[in-house]
Amino acid sequence: YTWTWTYVYFVNGEEVYRAVETGTSSDHEYLPDYVMDGDTCDEGYTVIETCADCDDTYSYHTWGHAIESVETDLSELGLCGGYAWKDVCVVCGEVTDVYTHEYCEWEETGTIENGTAYTCRSCGAVKHEIYSKTDKDENCNYTWTWTYVYFVNGEEVYRVVETGTSSDHEYLCDYVMDGDTCDEGYTVIGTCANCDYSDEWYDYGHCDLFGTTTVNLADLGLCEGGYVEMYECDVCGEAIAVGWHLSGVYDLDTEASTENLEVRHCYDCGGTVHFASDIYGNLTLTFFRDGEELLSVTSYK
Repeated sequence: YTWTWTYVYFVNGEEVYRAVETGTSSDHEYLPDYVMDGDTCDEGYTVIETCADCDDTYSYHTWGHAIESVETDLSELGLCGGYAWKDVCVVCGEVTDVYTHEYCEWEETGTIENGTAYTCRSCGAVKHEIYSKTDKDENCNYTWTWTYVYFVNGEEVYRVVETGTSSDHEYLCDYVMDGDTCDEGYTVIGTCANCDYSDEWYDYGHCDLFGTTTVNLADLGLCEGGYVEMYECDVCGEAIAVGWHLSGVYDLDTEASTENLEVRHCYDCGGTVHFASDIYGNLTLTFFRDGEELLSVTSYK
């Protein structure tokens, strides 16, 4: 089409200058077609744009998903209201993201295969959320799938499937400490036991990698019923107490005790416990019997 801009100047009501600018432009309504190089958008594809009115065409090559957000009004489907959105690649059709804003008051009403069923207290609609994943491949990657299905009066009115890939490595970790304690920080070097994938990250503080264990104090020759729940830090090896219970009667030894050390003896089993506190309020428990140290753990405030 041809366009025209006209500029007119007036002084005291009289035209003193006029300029006319003309030019041509195009206003195509392009419709795209896609030719993929392989099975995924990451491998690249050619976009062929063709005008719906005059058949003018041009093309270019690119890669990666081309996302279009599709909105659905849930009230039009018979639900209480709200919206459901899905991000769909217009090239390969993959749904890359799903999100909803629902007005329904969902109540969990049962389980289905690989999922959960919900019913709205207000409108009676039913929603199924279904999760599945594939077995891990040789690189510890797997594909997961979330399926959301909505029913009104027993009839399916909306379904969307979201897929993605994740990894699930089983790391064996080595640690490089910055100083003498975990609080000073350390570098974690994790190598997967199954696929040899390796990664590094920084952390600080004690590491409870394998969970807690319970030590029965009777196994150490002390009174039956006492225990210490603890774990060994995977970084520095320090024994950390997360809870304990002493069975028996432990009397305070006033002569051996000091301001920061409390010594108690059990006259039932002959055991001794030292409670040593530091300036931060942390407490170290050390158990002895017949002069031999049995166990030492620290409880951090």
